[in-house]
Amino acid sequence: MSKRKKSFDKHAPQIRSKPFVLSGLPLGVLIGAAIIVVAAFLAYFPSLSGDFIWDDKDLYLTENPIIKAPDGLFRFWCTTEPFDYYPVSNTTLWIEWRLWEMNSTGYHITNLILHIAEALLIWIILRKLSIPGGFLAAVIFALHPVNVESVAWISQRKDMLAVLFFLLSILWYMKFDELARLRLAAKQSTAHCPPSTAHCFSWYWLSFSAFVFAMLSKGSVAIQPVLLLGIVLWLRPLTRRDLLRIVPFFAVAVALTVVNVWFQRHGSEVIIRSADFAQRLLGAGGVVWFYLYKAILPLNLLFIYPQWHIEPGNPLWWMPLLAVLVVTALLWRYRKNWSRPLLFAWGFFCIALLPALGFTDVYFMKYSLVSDHYQHIALIPVIVLISAGFSLWHYGAHGMAYRTATALAAATVGILLFLTCLQSGLYSDEITLYKATLEKNPNSWMAHNNLGSALWKQGFQQEALDHFERSFKLNPNYPQVHDNLGAALLHTDRRQEAIAHLEEALKLKSDDPEAHYLLGNAAREDGRLQDAIDNFQKALSVKPDYLEALNNLGLALFQSGRPQEAIERYQAALAMDPDFLEAEYNLAKAYKETGRSSLAIDHFKKALVLARSQGQTAVADNIENWLNSSDPHSTRIPRQ
Repeated sequence: MSKRKKSFDKHAPQIRSKPFVLSGLPLGVLIGAAIIVVAAFLAYFPSLSGDFIWDDKDLYLTENPIIKAPDGLFRFWCTTEPFDYYPVSNTTLWIEWRLWEMNSTGYHITNLILHIAEALLIWIILRKLSIPGGFLAAVIFALHPVNVESVAWISQRKDMLAVLFFLLSILWYMKFDELARLRLAAKQSTAHCPPSTAHCFSWYWLSFSAFVFAMLSKGSVAIQPVLLLGIVLWLRPLTRRDLLRIVPFFAVAVALTVVNVWFQRHGSEVIIRSADFAQRLLGAGGVVWFYLYKAILPLNLLFIYPQWHIEPGNPLWWMPLLAVLVVTALLWRYRKNWSRPLLFAWGFFCIALLPALGFTDVYFMKYSLVSDHYQHIALIPVIVLISAGFSLWHYGAHGMAYRTATALAAATVGILLFLTCLQSGLYSDEITLYKATLEKNPNSWMAHNNLGSALWKQGFQQEALDHFERSFKLNPNYPQVHDNLGAALLHTDRRQEAIAHLEEALKLKSDDPEAHYLLGNAAREDGRLQDAIDNFQKALSVKPDYLEALNNLGLALFQSGRPQEAIERYQAALAMDPDFLEAEYNLAKAYKETGRSSLAIDHFKKALVLARSQGQTAVADNIENWLNSSDPHSTRIPRQ
């Protein structure tokens, strides 16, 4: 090689060679991606077969009639029936119900794949921003224990999808901005052919579409337009053109936020929090430091944290807010010097927390002002700042310092993997999760109530009753615990106590369908058939798809000498759920007792198939014996 060539190489920009390439990608990138995938699966393995937890059942999935309905997609997108207007998230669950139904593993794996995709997107975005430590940040995000609640709780599919589209939107907007700047530079110089306007704006509209999908997954990403401006400002000074380009994003954020707030509040009498502005302001200051602490030191994580009791008259409650203001002012003061990256990370962190600061009420805040899944986006800038600082130190270290930095990074990743593995194991079932919660937060009335429900289903009736009573003592104004106490006390023949609790539930929530249903059961067992019919009808007026109430209304009508009306109720229940064994069996009995034997035999046969498939052995044996004695023209039905 000539001296001239050596001189050119010495002063030219240093570009690292890429000797190992697979399908156009550097081998190191593929290995890094594989490490993230394998590590994430190892960390979340204990939760992959985990049970459905809380909202996974009644609101979002297994007991949600819209999920099971053939026209569910239309109802998610075009009606006001859902609890939230998150049609993208609900669409994925609607599709997956047809794939896995009650097999929770499929939903868990989908959540984990989405989480891994988020980590990879963070790595790609940091590379494009030339921020060091991108791979380390991606690994830490994938393994950070604070994310377990978002990943292992199936209902937080909305978190997973919203952040995935949020990151895609940022990545595509950066691509658009890069092409737009190249086009502007090329127009000012005839040396290069500028990218076409259509090509540039195709990335803009991809970014905009991804943001719309993010907002339709979960409204917490409404802060993205501000963050986009911050990212542009990180790269270069803002222009009027930048502001105009972000206006459509702001419009979508405002419009869909209004829609989401309306969905959560319409028709609801529930008061989530009773807090004045001073309490909300002081709470916001505390929330910032709480989440920063959990991001840096993710220990003692809880599904439900103790509820905060904010006292404006206590000077200590003013300290967190004052600290937020001081830190912000200090970083702003030195923004042109050492504090620029710190200011961007701090600003990103605080802005990402805006939906969770408590100025507007989210339903979960009824139980706790803070929750791990509120921090899913806000975690990113903290991890990025720490990873970038560590990478700069590691890059400049030599000898023992270099080996120490490498060992520290490996140890950190290993500890995070271990902690996440432990935390995800808590989501294996509801009993494990709520017991772990109550060990550190024994005054969580919601956890006591939900643990009682889980224990009752497993047959631990006295232990369940103890937790219901504990929940009642902690919060006597919780309608659901009155319902559960009523059901448990009816089962143990403490009828008067049960009725008292159910009537109290109706005082607290006049349209409580569960209380009406249970009062209807009590009245039917007492022979007060008209009271039973009235209560079942009230339950159905609030919840028309309440299959158990529809079935028991049929029983009460039949006992009242109104068999045809009873048959119509059973048929209506089966129209909503053809696998509803109780309605099929009662319909068959109604036909039998009204002398329509051929119809009775047909429906008993259907009930037998359902009973066998659902493991109801006693019911199946009863039906089989009746069929074999009542249908001489059929061959004997074999046992399965």
